[in-house]
Amino acid sequence: MLICPAIALVGPQLEPARNAAIRIIGNRIEDIGPSHQFVPFPDEEVIQLPDSILCPGFINLHTHLDYTVMAGAFPPARGKFTDWIRAINAARQQYELEEYRNAIEEGFQLLLRTGTTTAANIAAIPEVIPPLLHQAPLRIWWFLELIDLRTRLQAEQALQAALDFFDTMEAALSKKENSVLGGFGLSPHSPYTASTDLYRLAKRYAERLQAPITTHLAESLDENEMFLHASGPLYELCASLGRDNTDCGFGSPVSHLSEQAALPEKCIAVHLNYLQEYDWPLLRQANVTAVHCPRSHAFFDHARFPLERMQAEGIPICLGTDSLAANHSLDLRGEIRLAQKNYPTIPALEWLQMVTTAPAKALGQEGRLGEISVNAYADLVAFELPEAVMMSEDPSQLYQLIINSTSPPHWIAVNGKPLHCTTGP
Repeated sequence: MLICPAIALVGPQLEPARNAAIRIIGNRIEDIGPSHQFVPFPDEEVIQLPDSILCPGFINLHTHLDYTVMAGAFPPARGKFTDWIRAINAARQQYELEEYRNAIEEGFQLLLRTGTTTAANIAAIPEVIPPLLHQAPLRIWWFLELIDLRTRLQAEQALQAALDFFDTMEAALSKKENSVLGGFGLSPHSPYTASTDLYRLAKRYAERLQAPITTHLAESLDENEMFLHASGPLYELCASLGRDNTDCGFGSPVSHLSEQAALPEKCIAVHLNYLQEYDWPLLRQANVTAVHCPRSHAFFDHARFPLERMQAEGIPICLGTDSLAANHSLDLRGEIRLAQKNYPTIPALEWLQMVTTAPAKALGQEGRLGEISVNAYADLVAFELPEAVMMSEDPSQLYQLIINSTSPPHWIAVNGKPLHCTTGP
């Protein structure tokens, strides 16, 4: 297949290449160059995109697709994080497995409509995954959520349940390897719901299998108060659920994990909204990648995300949408637009790299996802842009027009396979 867009954003730097051609063989990009240098092979399909800019598919590094069923269910929880936790835990009991499966499938389409071809999804209900493995039209990294707070399971038992699940999934993958996109990872939920024993076990298992690991960390003032001062609404809620809170009152959530050798190396740490000065070297030493979710951040009215400090410390930053229980859309372009209002000096290119090359590296897929490069997977999206912008010699204008666009991509391919992109919000 030969794709001929007006402009393609090529390589990890997303450099605009005009009148380009991208040859796809199977599921990989075989060659890239000026279109006049390419002669179609016999019977090769040629797709002309004369009014379009071709981008690598976006990567959403944090979402909860099962919570799509709760879209619009909660008003903004400004400063009331623990109240929202109570509300969502109560709401989760109201839905059947089939409703969660349908919600995840709806989430697949919402992602594709906005140009996302890969997502890191927190799987809180593993029973819904098997029927979806071979049906997902995009790449999903299924991060199995691990919690040992509300159950009577010991950490070893909680992790063994996860291992048994992965053994089952690996057997399924071996039978239909070519039909399954993405991969698996582990997600100890947070320091207040997962013990340090469980974190250490998950860390050891993830390292052995070279699987990614992600966690919610330093998300709220309530979490901060719990670990710093052994008090507050989240501290009280966890105590009422049977958590042994004697580990609280000695430092931040980050130091809580680090001092117990429980902060995973190369962890994908979601939120990191409230950090102490002594947390920064701990995050650097662990080679953590941060995930910022701007609209979820606004939903809870958190303090300003320390993005500039993250950059100064050399901590990679990616973007996610979080769930539709704390957001109204899964569109990463909207996340960037909101973030740009708070950080207007950051170039548009850097924002796009936060949803392409940076998350690809965090997933261990550098050079394979998030870029249009030879040997990369052919995960591509094409957006129509105004002709005047298409003619501009200023790359930043092209990047910004992609960010400002609100329409679905009019052409999309995942794993080298063109997909019909349904219209919708």
